Amino acid sequence: MPYFLLVLEGAHDAAFFGTLLRYQGFERVKLRSEVDTFWEKLIPTQFPADPKGRLDHVVRYPDVYEFPGENRRSVAIIVSGGDSRLVPEFQVALEILDISRLRAAAIVSDANDIGVAARLAQILDGLTEVNTDGTDNAVPGFPLTLPHAPGFADGNPRIGIHILPDNVSAGTLETILLECAITSYPRYRQPAIDLVALINQSCPLDLAELQSLRRGAGPHKATVGIIGNLLFPGSALSVSVDRGSWLDPVTNTEVGLVAARRFLDSLFS
Repeated sequence: MPYFLLVLEGAHDAAFFGTLLRYQGFERVKLRSEVDTFWEKLIPTQFPADPKGRLDHVVRYPDVYEFPGENRRSVAIIVSGGDSRLVPEFQVALEILDISRLRAAAIVSDANDIGVAARLAQILDGLTEVNTDGTDNAVPGFPLTLPHAPGFADGNPRIGIHILPDNVSAGTLETILLECAITSYPRYRQPAIDLVALINQSCPLDLAELQSLRRGAGPHKATVGIIGNLLFPGSALSVSVDRGSWLDPVTNTEVGLVAARRFLDSLFS
């Protein structure tokens, strides 16, 4: 069975790509006993799972999806916990897996306000360091064949990079969700936008507690968070994306959504 790996920043990103996989006919593996043995080494067997003994409240497990039937495929999604952890988590996963059986592996990151080119350069710098310093090149699959632009490079495994929202624009996953909400949640979208704008405009510019709101993708993140909490009060955005209808209905012309679907198609090609 072909195996595919995605390493993402946050749980909401994992929920988004998990939803896209379900729309393609994949099924999420819900029981540890049903996880394919190929992915076993990605599942922590002790607590604390952090090698330095950090007592995180959440022990991260990979989300595993399988496509049933004759064309069986298995995808593991790893949440790194932030952009600075993407390459280290990617490296660790490739080093502990049987990389010779991995068809493709990719990193997905937000462009945020630094832009696609800068984010791509950061990731490629990290992966180049893995090739030159961090990993024994005697291990099958190393050195990795790296892409020079968003997309996949030919290699074994194929290595890919995807920058949200669309490999072109600055932004984040919330940029995609807010665009999708035009048709999926129209009755909540504009009031949420208006509320964020009202608070932003009515509060002093030097108010420290609103600095994050007024920076980069802050307004989009706050707006999407409001909609998510209207749908599932008190829950994380990942719950809203996983259980809600952000991607249904959509026009399939939304910023970033088409690019994300093409990325998954390329992952499996």
